[in-house]
Amino acid sequence: MVSKQTVTIAVIAIVMLVVGIGIGYGVAGTRVTTNIMPTPTQRVVEAIIRQVIQVGSWRLAVLDVKETTYIKTKTLFFDTWSYYQAPKCTKIVIIKLRIENVGIESTYLSVPTELMPILVTDANKMYNNVYTYNLQYIRVVSKEIEEKAVEYNELNMFPKVDPGNYVEGDIMFLIPQTEKPAKLIFNCWQSPFEPQTIVIKLS
Repeated sequence: MVSKQTVTIAVIAIVMLVVGIGIGYGVAGTRVTTNIMPTPTQRVVEAIIRQVIQVGSWRLAVLDVKETTYIKTKTLFFDTWSYYQAPKCTKIVIIKLRIENVGIESTYLSVPTELMPILVTDANKMYNNVYTYNLQYIRVVSKEIEEKAVEYNELNMFPKVDPGNYVEGDIMFLIPQTEKPAKLIFNCWQSPFEPQTIVIKLS
């Protein structure tokens, strides 16, 4: 007779197998999938770099896109640079965003972007954003690295923004060297019943 413990273990194993098949994980632990279609109830808004899109009381724009192997960022509490590099066979994509509050109330930035944006490449694969701890810290910085490193100023996604003010900063992705950034996708909600997908073409 099969014990309850054996059945439980078998069920867990099957669930893990299904999840493992249904979801792939790419470089630096970022999630990768080829399913990029919005649900039938979602409204899709398309834009290009530097085009301003309004979502409720927010205006959003991608200001710049850069690809690099090295980045530099200001060290916390010290006016010095820290340098990082992409893991082997990958490259860093830095996307600069500006998000402005055009409403009449001070609002936390997390409202228009309940989920962080997803990067879609020309290979039709999707990648979640990463942080400096996903990169390789460079202890000895050469002159070449200093010259090639791109400045990275991480976007603060959780400030309270007053009317008429905006926040500006970078989000970062890791993708294979053979791929190119193609689109940035945001899933937004103006209300629980108004899901909206913003697709910003990067090339």
